[in-house]
Amino acid sequence: MWPTSGTPQAYLVEHRDLALNLVLRTSGAETEPYDDIRDCRHRAFAANLGLDFDSPAVRLAVRLYATAADQLARDYLTEEHALDPEMIVEMLMAVLAGALRAAQLADPELRVESVLEELKSR
Repeated sequence: MWPTSGTPQAYLVEHRDLALNLVLRTSGAETEPYDDIRDCRHRAFAANLGLDFDSPAVRLAVRLYATAADQLARDYLTEEHALDPEMIVEMLMAVLAGALRAAQLADPELRVESVLEELKSR
């Protein structure tokens, strides 16, 4: 079950407005300073998966996943009758698996099988 006290996640669950503010982005020139920060997060995420962010297929897959995850978070935070957090996690894992399969279509040399197996086992 989702934590109910004492963790940052629990605080954000209890304060949806703050959580929503953290995931909302503005568009335009004011986002440029954050591009490097975003790419650092994406690079670290790819590295955690054992993938090379410098690969165009990996970079696009990670960005695709991050965009989908942001939108899912927005929807979760703005809906009156949001889905259960465990279901959100399952959906995010399915989106990640799909993004990795798409990356493999773009780059048949890309090896994502171990990541896909890990996602299945959770």
